[in-house]
Amino acid sequence: MLRKTLSLLAIGLSASLLAPLVHAQTVDEILAKHYEAMGGLAKIKALNTMRVTGTMGMGQGMEAPLVMERKRPDKRRVEFTIQGMTGIQAFDGEKAWSLMPFMGKKDPELGSDEDNKNEKDDADFDGSLVDWKDKGNTIELMGKEPVEGADAFKLKVTKKNGNVETMYLDTETYLLVKSEGKVKRRGTEIEGETVFSDYKDVDGYMMPFSIEQGAKGTDQRRKMTFSKIEVNVPLDDGRFTMPGATPAAAAAAPADSSKGAAKADSAKVAATTDAAKKAAAKAAKTSKKKEPNPKDRAVKRGAALHGVRAAPRVFHPHSKGSPAMPRSYAGRAWARLFAGCLMSLALACSAAAQTASPASGSEGWKLDSETFEGLRARALGPGVMSGRISCIDGVSGERNTLWVGTAGGGVWRSRDNGTTWRPVFDGYAMSIGAIRVAAGDPKLVWVGTGESWTRNSVGYGDGVYKTTDGGDTWTRMGLEKTERIARIVIHPTRPDTVLVAATGPLFNDSPERGVYRTTDGGKTWTRTLYVDARTGAADVAQDPQNPDIVYASMWSVRRQAWTFASGGPGSGLYKSIDGGKTWRRLTKGLPEGDLGRIGIAVSPTRASRVYA
Repeated sequence: MLRKTLSLLAIGLSASLLAPLVHAQTVDEILAKHYEAMGGLAKIKALNTMRVTGTMGMGQGMEAPLVMERKRPDKRRVEFTIQGMTGIQAFDGEKAWSLMPFMGKKDPELGSDEDNKNEKDDADFDGSLVDWKDKGNTIELMGKEPVEGADAFKLKVTKKNGNVETMYLDTETYLLVKSEGKVKRRGTEIEGETVFSDYKDVDGYMMPFSIEQGAKGTDQRRKMTFSKIEVNVPLDDGRFTMPGATPAAAAAAPADSSKGAAKADSAKVAATTDAAKKAAAKAAKTSKKKEPNPKDRAVKRGAALHGVRAAPRVFHPHSKGSPAMPRSYAGRAWARLFAGCLMSLALACSAAAQTASPASGSEGWKLDSETFEGLRARALGPGVMSGRISCIDGVSGERNTLWVGTAGGGVWRSRDNGTTWRPVFDGYAMSIGAIRVAAGDPKLVWVGTGESWTRNSVGYGDGVYKTTDGGDTWTRMGLEKTERIARIVIHPTRPDTVLVAATGPLFNDSPERGVYRTTDGGKTWTRTLYVDARTGAADVAQDPQNPDIVYASMWSVRRQAWTFASGGPGSGLYKSIDGGKTWRRLTKGLPEGDLGRIGIAVSPTRASRVYA
């Protein structure tokens, strides 16, 4: 994920370094003015290293210090710090590697083959606009389009490898104001855009000091602000090599072997980040105090007039609200590295961001246990995000009273026909499988724990519970080892007589399953219907006109880590005419062979009609 955003970022920043053009009517004329605006073609080719120091907005008032380094022809490294932890994303020219302590990883790890291929494909220090013909690229002038309120030339760049990116060059400044591109990761194509602004002169090079990036077509952006950009600074190759391996060794080593070699050098990684942290802190501090010189003001004002503004960010393909990462100055690869860091930051440290947002105007604000002393966590559902509703029941004679149980855990009661809900089972953290309200007593409610469905995320329970005061207090009434309760039936005139359909353990054979019956309100239980250790009860239903007539279905089911078996010779439909004391199997009119899970419904007006 981290690299997905990196890819998009690179498309942008590299282009930004080498991208301004205006009035030209042909591609060559536009690019000539673009090179000139950036500092001149000769100067661009003389750029060998670059270090960028700044911050990235993480939302909720949180900013992450960044230090990005690039070395010709294709070495890249980004460091970013959140909550005292420093992450690294790097490419040594052959292999990509990373250190992500926010994700619980203490040691550096090599990237995948796909990461390495993408890095090499985009390893263009000067970007796709410089020497584009020699590189086998093609560039088409697609006309002009407004960008942030100002006209820009639209250039479609098709690289030799088939990748396509679109560059927008301001028609007056010839600076790159926006770039768009697509990156394919694990079969998912990401389309992002980056906007560049606040251009300043850095030793004769025009560089953007503000970048925003995001998924194309959205208005959510992540902003990066740079306090310092250094060019042609000394950068040793060791800065880009994964600790514990030479570049050659890193290229040859399989991904799994990187962990052992890296462990011995964890301290080395930490040491290399200290200087970056100090530099980022110092730069951030001085940037607040230092006033820009008149030349900077003029450049910034001109950028605002001509659409050189901020940019969007890159999104994780499976997360609608995650902002994206920017791109880099010296080529798409640099941009990808940049973007990847941002994305890893956003994904790995979202929790840190939530707990680290300082109060407005405060400094050194810290979260401690006293902040939340006295508060108690509570369930807020049911709602759109509360999870699966596993069971629901109403109250006879009280049409506005509803009871709901969820697979994720929790029982709620509504007295206004579902407009508002009150959690009544918060003291018990377990999945709910069944709810039944006694017909003659709305305060008598039985709850069966453990969801009976066989999802990979299914939860288990610890028996049945009963309340006699409408949910204020609960008492566990046994059947603790059944794990999953599918249905509960209460006799309408003898409420102490209760039938429970227990599906039983899902991942192992167990005799703790079948239909259970109590006649003393749950003090004692008798298992009255049992087939085998793999077959549990899936449903039980009463005849509404004669509650001594009861139907039950049995279901052979077994789930394992690698497979799921539903149905078998033990599955079937049963009938009792003595309130569940004894049972006989029904076969007439039913399909032959093995049966699966069977649900049961008895017609309330025509009891002889049963649906299964």
